[in-house]
Amino acid sequence: MFFFFFLIEICEIDCPYSKVTISRYMKIYFDYYACDITAGSDTVPKPAIEWAANQHFVVGYDIILNCSLIWKDNVVFRWELPNPYANFNQRRSTQNRSNSTYEVSTLHIKNVTIKDSGEYKCKVTAKGSNPNEEKKMIIIKETQNPYINLSSVPEVKLDEGDTLRWKTEVYAFPSNPQIIYRNWRGKEVVETDRVTTEHSMNDAESWLRIKNASVIDFGQYTIEVSSNDETVRKSMSVFVYIRSKPHVTLYRIPASIDVGEIKNASCISRGYPLPEVDWCSSVSQWTPRL
Repeated sequence: MFFFFFLIEICEIDCPYSKVTISRYMKIYFDYYACDITAGSDTVPKPAIEWAANQHFVVGYDIILNCSLIWKDNVVFRWELPNPYANFNQRRSTQNRSNSTYEVSTLHIKNVTIKDSGEYKCKVTAKGSNPNEEKKMIIIKETQNPYINLSSVPEVKLDEGDTLRWKTEVYAFPSNPQIIYRNWRGKEVVETDRVTTEHSMNDAESWLRIKNASVIDFGQYTIEVSSNDETVRKSMSVFVYIRSKPHVTLYRIPASIDVGEIKNASCISRGYPLPEVDWCSSVSQWTPRL
């Protein structure tokens, strides 16, 4: 038996990744469709799967993964998970990083189990372009011992009037430790309009900032980090140098002194570089005893 085909319609449709030409033929008993796929002119950049510095892959905790890329047109994200029954949600956003705009898909998996171990794949498609993908192998641990690791510079130097910015990298599990700062006297740093602290455990960063720094801010500062149950403790110190002219304060200087009388007086000089102190008197017969 012979069939006769007549071309009755040609149309084009756009897929997320290519241009598709569909030719429709008709014969006596049924329709026949031929699909010719023409590859896109370019390829979507390979996306990156990332997670926070203090992200822990442990049973009972949440996982947050970001799939991101720079692309000029609209893109479609699709995640493939090793556990089809995972309790998850997705969120789309745009982020600005280093003067570049990133398209981001955030995958949030709650209360993970061992079944959530495996390969995570992020596929990205865009109209008129070839697709691309990234994949990461993630292993879920049954348990994790608590720990705290700190990293910082040993000293910070700045000019008087500038803002002190001291950053400490804080890696911890669980990722919600207690953090306090102490000054050179050992007293806890109290936040004011001039003195502030900021903690971003996702980025593993803790900051001490002091606006309009002066010689009174000179000295050693210490960050103390402990787990909530206080079974793990770590600390780290930095020495802050404030470059300034000398600031001098005199204490217990008498209004008068009798001949042969001995009086104690103090001079406190602050500044960096450290100033030299010399005592002198307008009375030539008086010589201080150091």
